[in-house]
Amino acid sequence: MTKRLVAIGDSHTYGAFASDFFSYPKYVAKAFGFDEMENYGVNGITICPETDWRPTMANCEYIREFLPGDMAIITGSANDWIKNVDIGEVSDTSDKTFYGALNILFARAKERYKTVVVFSSINRLNDGLNKKGFTLQDYRNAVELKSKEFGFYFIDGTEFKVYPKEEESRKKLIPDGAHLNDLGQKLFTEFLIDKIHQLTGLPIQDFSFDNSEKKMVAMGDSITHGSGAGESFGVVSNYFAKTVADHYGYELKNYGTNGTTVAEQYEWRPTCSLCNYIEETYKADVLLVPCGVNDYNRNIEIGKYEDTDKTTFYGALKIFFEKAKEKYKKIIVITPISKKNEQNKTKRGYCLQDFRDAIVKVAIRYGAFVIDGRNVPISGDDESVIPDGLHPNKEGHRIYGEYLVNELKNIL
Repeated sequence: MTKRLVAIGDSHTYGAFASDFFSYPKYVAKAFGFDEMENYGVNGITICPETDWRPTMANCEYIREFLPGDMAIITGSANDWIKNVDIGEVSDTSDKTFYGALNILFARAKERYKTVVVFSSINRLNDGLNKKGFTLQDYRNAVELKSKEFGFYFIDGTEFKVYPKEEESRKKLIPDGAHLNDLGQKLFTEFLIDKIHQLTGLPIQDFSFDNSEKKMVAMGDSITHGSGAGESFGVVSNYFAKTVADHYGYELKNYGTNGTTVAEQYEWRPTCSLCNYIEETYKADVLLVPCGVNDYNRNIEIGKYEDTDKTTFYGALKIFFEKAKEKYKKIIVITPISKKNEQNKTKRGYCLQDFRDAIVKVAIRYGAFVIDGRNVPISGDDESVIPDGLHPNKEGHRIYGEYLVNELKNIL
C-alpha cells in the first residue's frame, strides 16, 4: 500500500533560498520510506487569515485542499508574527485569532492524517515585539501548547543549532537571517529526521541528498491541483500530472491552486495568476500547464493579440510565456478540457473556445508544445467522469493522465 507524507508550512517548507527542489520534506520522505510526498509549503503563508496584510493565504483554510496521508509535518507561526496576527485565547475556535486558527488547522489535520508531527519556527535574526505586542516566541508557545493538546508529536524548532544573531552561523546557514541555504536545509533535515525517529520509533532508511533527478513543474488551477468532484476530502491522489511525471520518471512539483487564472484580473485570489506566480516557481526540465478555464469562468477580457497588459488574457499569456522560456527547457500547454455548457458566453461575449484559440496562438509563438484539451476522452456532460461538469473525478483523472502519457511519448 502506498505511503504518503504531506508537508504543510511556509517558505521554510518550500525551500526558499535553497536550490530548487531541495528542501526537508523530500529527504524526510526518503529517510522513512514514504512512496509519495506532497510539499504544500508556500512562501509567505500564515496559519491565520486575519492579518494586517492583504491578501493573505492561510493554512487553516488551505488544508481542506490537501491530499490526506499517513503522516503530516506541519510548521508555521513566523509569518503570523510578521503579519501581526492577534494571538487570542487558548479556547478560541474562529479563524480571527492565532489560537483559533490553530484549533481549526489541527482539527482538520487530525481528520486527514494518521500521524502528525509539528515543529515550531526555527531561530531567526529578528524575533522581537510585533505591532500587536507579541514576540515570535509567544507564537511558538501557542503552537507547542496546541500540538500537545491535540496529541501530536511536537519538536521545538529552536533546538536546531542555527544562530542567526551570530554572524558566523548566519553566513554559513541562514544568510538573510530567516531562510536556510542548502547546507542549512541539509542540517535541518538531519535534525528533523533524528527527532521524528526518537518520537515515533520509525526506522531510518539509507538515503542520500541527491537532487539530480529529472524535474517537472505543473502549474494551473483546481484540476491541476487534483481537485476531484465527489472524491474523499475533495482531492484525488492519481491526478493527471502525477501520472505523467511517474510514467516518465520526473520528480514533480505541483503548483496547481484552486481558482488560478492566467490574467491578473481576479479578486478572489489575486496572487494566484500564472503571469505573476511563475516568478516564484522552481526551475525544471519540463513545465506542464493546463490553463484558461478560470479566465473563462471569471469573465476575463481576452483582449487583442498585440496586448502586453497582464489584465487581459492575451497580454497575460505573453507575460507568462516570456518568463516560462527563461525557466523551462520544454513547455507543454494544455487547452481547457471539455466543460459542461462551455458554449455559453461570458458577460464579455466569449465562449470557452475563444480562450482555447488564444492559448494556441500565443503558445506557438513561444515554441511551446500544445495539447488540445478537447481531445482528452472525457466529457463535461458525462457525470461518471466529471460529476460537476468541470472537475474530473478519480476515473476522469486516470483517463486524462493516460491520454497525456500517450500524447507526450515523442516529447518526453
